[in-house]
Amino acid sequence: MTRGFLLVGPESSGTKLTAELLRRAGCRSAEIVGGDDGPDLPVDGHPPLVRRSFPHGPHWFTVRQLVALLGAEDVQVVITARDWFTMIDSQVGRGLAADRETAFANIRRAYRDIFEGVAELGLPYLLSSYEALTAQPRYAERLLQTLDLPPASVETYEANAKWYGDAPARTGPPPGAWTAGQF
Repeated sequence: MTRGFLLVGPESSGTKLTAELLRRAGCRSAEIVGGDDGPDLPVDGHPPLVRRSFPHGPHWFTVRQLVALLGAEDVQVVITARDWFTMIDSQVGRGLAADRETAFANIRRAYRDIFEGVAELGLPYLLSSYEALTAQPRYAERLLQTLDLPPASVETYEANAKWYGDAPARTGPPPGAWTAGQF
């Protein structure tokens, strides 16, 4: 039975960072729908991975559509979570939402759609915290162990403080650390 991973969360919730960790643990992007995951990578016996934010640009995919793209019989869903105020500020700051009210509404809809889709299909899921991934040294190890994946790591930094005015603005991975789709 083919095992695969569906990684979903609201925009700015840490899906790219978490996807990079899963790729470094051996997962391979499969059937990426027009996005920033880089080129499709051959699965070659590695667990397939589909990462999608909700929404993704103007598109609101369903969990059912993404599971179909994954093409695996044994699907584990990883749902990313992050400080809501940071997600809102990041979405507005990056032009993903027109204003704070739209970002807030999108986050609510994203979690509703994700959890309804997971429940409808009866899929096992795990909620992964962006803050834990960036602040707890053993979090990546524990997350991968829970997903039955080999150890891996990805460089991170605390990126929430900038949205509270406590640190200089910085987005994306540490310089030179990784690019989505690269291992």
